[in-house]
Amino acid sequence: MTPAADFAIYESTSRPPTYDRGPQWEAYFKTGALTKLLVADADIEAYDWDNQAIILTETASKRVQGKVGNFITTLGDTRLYGGKGMDRISQMAVRQPVIYTESIAGRTVLLIRGQHDFGRRPHLTDKSWDFVAPPAVMEHFTKLGKLRHPWSEEAFKHLQNTVQRIQNLRASDTDSAIEATYDLAGARTGKYLVHEDIGWQVENEGCHLGPTLDNTINLTSKKSERKAVFTHASLAQIYRNNNTAALDANKGKPMVWQITVRTSPLLTDNELASIGLVERINLQLMHGYGAEVFQVISRPNGENWSTLDDMKVASVPMHWDQIKGAQK
Repeated sequence: MTPAADFAIYESTSRPPTYDRGPQWEAYFKTGALTKLLVADADIEAYDWDNQAIILTETASKRVQGKVGNFITTLGDTRLYGGKGMDRISQMAVRQPVIYTESIAGRTVLLIRGQHDFGRRPHLTDKSWDFVAPPAVMEHFTKLGKLRHPWSEEAFKHLQNTVQRIQNLRASDTDSAIEATYDLAGARTGKYLVHEDIGWQVENEGCHLGPTLDNTINLTSKKSERKAVFTHASLAQIYRNNNTAALDANKGKPMVWQITVRTSPLLTDNELASIGLVERINLQLMHGYGAEVFQVISRPNGENWSTLDDMKVASVPMHWDQIKGAQK
């Protein structure tokens, strides 16, 4: 089959090597069979560059569902790269390009990754992006008007500027509990998910076994105070059963309890309807990335990643012997 003049993804009856990049992988995508055209420019509504997510049109989304097989991508007559479709949770150590197929907001979304990474947020400074996200592809979709850098729509910016954020998070140790107090402040009232958890940290070692507090709260004012309480008895029960050896081995070093608070607004139907498709899909992708979303990195254009969620961390010194003795 002769490649189309646009960007295309073909399914291939040829087989890439099982795991690695190298001469066999290069031979696969440079000479392998272009068996079936899966996606071309007309099938793509938007190429979300920051997430390396190809968002298909409604028509193409109905046609392309489920896991992609072996694939080869082209740009005009140039073969770019090839690899295999995978499930995010696969345990295979595949170090060649992969495609994860997601269904989000009624659309099929193809997540392109330079290697299997369980669908984590892409880091475009990684060398694997040199062939998966070359400048020629960015330029191609820019000319088509289909390239997107998320978080630029005015409706989204309004939400981002008004959602309630965590302020003044403080952790303290009382006679019977580790406590965290903080404020939530912002113009947007309504429902939020609030996640509070605790774990221990010493140098580069740590463990978050809980307790974990998850609540849906309805904020009716623009500022409110909250408190999370983790009793010494509950900590002793969890960490004596699971972490005593590790904690005893480290008790000569400075140890801390680390309390993490995350908040996420539950958007109403009207709020969701006010933002565009790319932003709605991005919000779900960001939740899929989990805690990694809060590790802020700069985008190629110098701006930072954005999200409606918020996270803060506070620490208080741990006195393990005192905690260990709290449960008789």
